[in-house]
Amino acid sequence: MNDIRKRNLHNAPVIAIFFAFLFAVLAAFVFTPSYEYNMAEQRALAQRPNIAEAKSLDDFASGWESYVSDQFPGRNRIEAGVKEAEFAGTDDRLIDDVYVLSDDYLFSYTYPVDNWKYGALMSQITASSDQSGLPFVYIIVPQKNIVLEDAEKSIDAKYNAENLHMLENDLLYWKLPYINTCPKLLSYSLEQRSKFYFKTDFHWNELGAYTACEYIAEQLADMGYIKKSSVPKDDDFIWTNYTGRDYLGDLQRRFSQEVTVKEYIPVYEAVNKDELIYYTNYRGSAVSRDTIVGTGLKSDGVLNYNTMSTYNLGYLRIENPNAPEIKSVLLIKDSYACTTLEYLSQIFTELNVVDPRYTDMNLKTLLKARDVDLVLLMFHESNVSSELIQYLKP
Repeated sequence: MNDIRKRNLHNAPVIAIFFAFLFAVLAAFVFTPSYEYNMAEQRALAQRPNIAEAKSLDDFASGWESYVSDQFPGRNRIEAGVKEAEFAGTDDRLIDDVYVLSDDYLFSYTYPVDNWKYGALMSQITASSDQSGLPFVYIIVPQKNIVLEDAEKSIDAKYNAENLHMLENDLLYWKLPYINTCPKLLSYSLEQRSKFYFKTDFHWNELGAYTACEYIAEQLADMGYIKKSSVPKDDDFIWTNYTGRDYLGDLQRRFSQEVTVKEYIPVYEAVNKDELIYYTNYRGSAVSRDTIVGTGLKSDGVLNYNTMSTYNLGYLRIENPNAPEIKSVLLIKDSYACTTLEYLSQIFTELNVVDPRYTDMNLKTLLKARDVDLVLLMFHESNVSSELIQYLKP
């Protein structure tokens, strides 16, 4: 009997630790809010099941199992650790289409674009330009794989280069005006170029965008679309450095929503920013700039590409009554162009901005409603989406 008591006393700490752990996990489930969406996995998460709504006990048990799996406390951190463990002892640094390189750098893997897609895009641009009688200027902004290819031998920019070559060839074949910002960015030293892009994001930062915009404005002037005197000057803008803030890049979110890094975060603002007027509907009323630009900069929270710059919307219009070019311009773009809008707003009195992925606004209707004078398209070399081709159909 004494031996049994001794064995029970010996096991007591283990049992106590087990129940303490179990209680802690249950408490975490009770007091930790449920998340509705996982950006790292790009999917909705299971929510706590309601037994009154369950069709059967088996249905409730299945729902509870999914809920526990999706909402387990610390799940994202555990998954991030598993991802990193996959790299241990191997030279393979590509996982989930992301290159994980030294010094916290993440690069997306680029796939080749079928040549017929570029042809379809050029055909639609030409048709829309002919029907509207407006000039359509294509602006190529490069992914960081091209601009920082020489930063580390593991970076693969082969398909970026091939896609860029096909895109330029088709633009030349269809005799469409275009601006390629890639040579301009590559003209800088590697040290300078490394400051143009976020380490853990798919996008460039505002310094990279600003540098490209200077070249874009100069080229628009050389092509006769704006006056040379309309090219903005450096003293038209004020720079603020937010380096040191926690930043969650788009590529980092594929691994974890909780692991952030300290990025280089330069942000520029127009000196006359208070004179700019913002609309989120081409017929609606003006909205506050604070709801559109730098929404995350005024708090101490984690920044991302959307909250440190101009928010990515399906439609946005910026009016600048004192701009040198009295023109209404339509910019068709993806999220890469969000960091260029502050600069472009200093050239034109009206800048209409459309992301074809998030709008059902008809191109022909918009061109007429806003009396557009010039259409700009701004995309990276590998972005030829079906939404863009569909939007351009006249």
